[in-house]
Amino acid sequence: MFDIDDTTKQLGGRVDLAAFFGLGRGARNRDIRAAMERAARFEVSVEIEEDPVMQFRTEVWEVRILRALPQCRVMARCGSRGKWTQAVSDVPAEVMLRMAAREARDGSILTSRSWKSWEKMNWMEPGDRRLRSRSGEIRVLMDFARVGYPTGEVSCALILSPLGAPDPELVSPVRLQMPVQVRRVAAAIQSIRIASEAQMV
Repeated sequence: MFDIDDTTKQLGGRVDLAAFFGLGRGARNRDIRAAMERAARFEVSVEIEEDPVMQFRTEVWEVRILRALPQCRVMARCGSRGKWTQAVSDVPAEVMLRMAAREARDGSILTSRSWKSWEKMNWMEPGDRRLRSRSGEIRVLMDFARVGYPTGEVSCALILSPLGAPDPELVSPVRLQMPVQVRRVAAAIQSIRIASEAQMV
């Protein structure tokens, strides 16, 4: 197994894992896997899950639907004041989903809902309400209990599963949320090794 002096060492993510095996910051999964196989003397699949850490807050978005063919165009703004935007990058995913919207080739926002569907408003969520608007447009106030924004941090998890077992599907993969102590990684690999070897008996 691992030649470890300090088994309490913490691995916080891909960079720590690469550094532990003497690899550079830009090491790929296959490089880390190969290094781990050499250290463990056992064929193990290594997958590193990386997900952005999100911060959630309650927001109200005002939406303008502009009648157009073949699809209606959308403008939106957070709250009922401020600058209107037509850029997908400025609108959170939750708002895009509620509007049934997507990005057009020119970067503007289109909605897949028909004009009639917007007029009927039978898809509205509790808290949504229609506002007075000019001819050729529909204005809606949408209430969102959870709108997510990335914090810039990344949540990492290490997923280990066997490659050398006769039937790898019979050995459950081990998922370790990072940061994780090196000794827990070593123990997970050992448990996978024992389960794999049990198939060969």
